[in-house]
Amino acid sequence: MPTPADLDAWIRAHWDDTLRQSPKDEGSLLALARPYTVPCADGMFQELYYWDTYYTCEGLIAHGRVALAKDNAECLLGMVDRFGFVPNGNRSYYVTRSQPPHLALMVSRIHAVTGDDAWLAAALPRIEREVAFWRTLRSSPCGLASYGVHGTDGDAQGTTEWVHQNRFPITQPREAWIDIGRDLTASCESGWDFTPRFGFDCRSICPVDLNCLLAATEDLVGLWRERLGLPAALAWRAAAAARRARVDELCWDEASGTWLDWDWRRGERRMMPSAAAAYALWLGTESPERARRWAAQALPRLLFKGGITTCEPGPRSQTWQWDHPNAWPPLQYAAVMGLLRHGLEAEARQIAKAWCQAAFNAWVATGRLWEKINCVTGGLDVKDEYPMPPMLGWTAGTWAHLHHLKLDA
Repeated sequence: MPTPADLDAWIRAHWDDTLRQSPKDEGSLLALARPYTVPCADGMFQELYYWDTYYTCEGLIAHGRVALAKDNAECLLGMVDRFGFVPNGNRSYYVTRSQPPHLALMVSRIHAVTGDDAWLAAALPRIEREVAFWRTLRSSPCGLASYGVHGTDGDAQGTTEWVHQNRFPITQPREAWIDIGRDLTASCESGWDFTPRFGFDCRSICPVDLNCLLAATEDLVGLWRERLGLPAALAWRAAAAARRARVDELCWDEASGTWLDWDWRRGERRMMPSAAAAYALWLGTESPERARRWAAQALPRLLFKGGITTCEPGPRSQTWQWDHPNAWPPLQYAAVMGLLRHGLEAEARQIAKAWCQAAFNAWVATGRLWEKINCVTGGLDVKDEYPMPPMLGWTAGTWAHLHHLKLDA
């Protein structure tokens, strides 16, 4: 009978199946200076993706593949040099958008292992340049950031056409398709493509997870400036504290005991509770009381047999893949790490055990890991917008990280 140790060994043995190189631009594939990992060993997703790579690197670090994690980070830093931000992935059609900003977190994890201050000093200006992208092109009037797009009308029209043909029907009038395309592209930038959190109005929303990621980045820049003897460290840390306070002010919902996305156009919270609130525990709020409230009040509405669901269950006008009952690996990671940060180890273990067991069972049954799990059944009967791919990537990375923390037993 296979054991979790067998799955850990299987992941360790298969990382190189996802290793790719693109030393020069070729077709739509953009050049990267180092070898890098892709989410899938075969089939879909044969390019470097931004936020996926953070969670992949956690598995690589757990397995002692720090040099490969550093190569991944160098590829992302190189795209900042080339584009001024990290695109969604290393494809030419991805340069109109980014993805959730995990680069500073990735550099922090690698630096914690290597202690290489010279590498950190070289990475720092690139991370600051990425922050400038989010502070300018993705700012909103309320002081928080939103997801967006910086492509042409033709790009936006093309996005709507592509979604209509490949994901789900677009029933709105064609004269609205350019504007819809901009919101769909913003949803792609969020990584949650697609979800009832945003629907067709993503650019109006200041997501709690995005702004907690940015606060963490600003905080790290301040810490690194202090470590490296550079000026303005306190200003960066103050910016992080101000962003976290603004998230707590605008996004915390006392009645539901969770953080909700802020709709800056309407001046109100979006009443779509989701696992995105876990990023506030992991990277945002400094309030132990609110963390305990979330664990006691909101977590039971999200946790099922196979892990944390994406959005709280409820009636929907259509099927979305970033919705209940799908359990996605990065959301499990954020919830577990957030609960651990606030000393809520029992709740963290409950999530880790549920999701890790479901992923393990799927591997035993099929010989593969998968992109997502049905949190209710613990099986592979998920809601899809495309055929679900077998995956290493963030599934393997999150599983290996939680297993090596001994949270899955």
